[in-house]
Amino acid sequence: MPAEHGTFGTIAGCDPSGRDSHTAAADLDGTLLVSSVSFPYFFLLAVEAGSLLRGAALLLLCPIIFVVYKFLSEEAGIQIMIYVSVAGIPISDIELVARAVLPRFYAADVRADSYRIFRACRRRRVVVTANPTVMVDPFVKEYLGGDRVLGTELEVNRRTGKATGMVTGAGVLVGGRKRDAVKKEFGDDLPDLGIGDRESDHAFMAICKKTLVLLRKSDRREEKSKADEMWPFSSKGPSGFSWYSTAEEVTRGLDGSGLTAIVTGASSGIGVETTRVLALHGVHVVMAVRNLSLGDGVKEAILKEKPSAKVDVMELNLASMESVRKFAYEYISRKLPLNLLINNAGVMATPFMLTQDGIELQFGTNHVGHFLLTHLLLENMKDTARDSKIEGKIINVSSEGHRFAYKEGIRFDKINVESEYGSLGAYGQSKLANILHANELTRLFKEDGVNITANSLHPGSIITNLLRYHSYFEYGARTIGKLFMKNVQQGAATTCYVALHPDVKGVSGKYFNNSNIAEPSSKAKDAELAQKLWDFSLELIQ
Repeated sequence: MPAEHGTFGTIAGCDPSGRDSHTAAADLDGTLLVSSVSFPYFFLLAVEAGSLLRGAALLLLCPIIFVVYKFLSEEAGIQIMIYVSVAGIPISDIELVARAVLPRFYAADVRADSYRIFRACRRRRVVVTANPTVMVDPFVKEYLGGDRVLGTELEVNRRTGKATGMVTGAGVLVGGRKRDAVKKEFGDDLPDLGIGDRESDHAFMAICKKTLVLLRKSDRREEKSKADEMWPFSSKGPSGFSWYSTAEEVTRGLDGSGLTAIVTGASSGIGVETTRVLALHGVHVVMAVRNLSLGDGVKEAILKEKPSAKVDVMELNLASMESVRKFAYEYISRKLPLNLLINNAGVMATPFMLTQDGIELQFGTNHVGHFLLTHLLLENMKDTARDSKIEGKIINVSSEGHRFAYKEGIRFDKINVESEYGSLGAYGQSKLANILHANELTRLFKEDGVNITANSLHPGSIITNLLRYHSYFEYGARTIGKLFMKNVQQGAATTCYVALHPDVKGVSGKYFNNSNIAEPSSKAKDAELAQKLWDFSLELIQ
């Protein structure tokens, strides 16, 4: 029987297992995504498909849109955003932005608990949203594994191929229109599970066989487990630092003189800031980069800031085992010590591709490349730690995205199977591997009595990482991006904290977030899975 209002269950503690034969209908904003506000994504669409001027107009109208949406009509507020964002823009340009730009932002905002339940319903997964279908369709299908999007349909001028800014059919998909769309889509076989977060979702949720409501923040505090606890943006954790802390703040007054570090991916994003801050504190930093000219540019900028800084640039392509072996050989040939190995580089949620060695790109780059690099440099690190009497540190830059890994955690027998590939699941798999790698290193170091620690961390959702191919509207995106994203100075903080702060001395096998120890997923703490991954990785690099 369909659920009735007042009988809705909560998603807290809901078990995703045993749902292979289930169907699901789920809301997007505030349900499958953490943010319940779609304005930032309309802003990105307006700027990328339109112009900075269009984005500025949307920002100026933000207060009006908020008032209309909150106090007058949810439908009218969304219609205003749609009109300002897309009116007069070719539908082909909107589709291009929806494929090439928006998914990376959406992927950084996925909510882990609801996504796990949604993904577990394997028979049919449908997303119900007031957002334009064309805007979210690529993300839902390619990243979330959804089968269909029931959304608002944009009106397109047939002669010009441009969006008019108005919508077709019944209008903006809210309230009862969501219910009607779900009924039409599923017919008599209504969804086994309805997932939503707000009152306007109740209409479609009520016709589902079972419903799950995501708690409001005020209610969620009481049911939130320790494993899900995260430091609020404005408050400090036990370390004395928070989401807002920058790399310079967490390393203030610390001296890294005498230390030598390798930072992979040091020519862009948080890799640049990590290199800069470590070098300013006296660390000799070797930048391991794919593009030597970019690396040289970063080096020159650091030397202008601090002429005495020690920075070298070496070529490294983590998607090529040959390149990794060449880098390690050249590094060892220079007879350089190695105190800090910061495995920072990575790719995110790419289409299915293989590395030069025939390994799925995200797993091959984010994990296998770093696994091989660490393996080849480990004896150097052990010698350095023994001779210098200074604790060595291996730091794997993972992500909260590890929570979105496939149900099995690591698909050992399906790594390279394109038909089984999901870009977000594959990204989560590679980031889970980063944590398991650090944990297994910790176990081996303790067994052998080696003076090296290994930890993993989440840097945060970083504005520049996501915008590095869209720099022409970086200023505009920063304006709205500050609501939910870190800048590179904040994004590099946790890496620099783990690398230099004395409070981390002797700490190993931990996962850090916002410069504090945090709880990773249960899969990330699976010792047997870590050992299996270790053996699997060794076979891959032979």
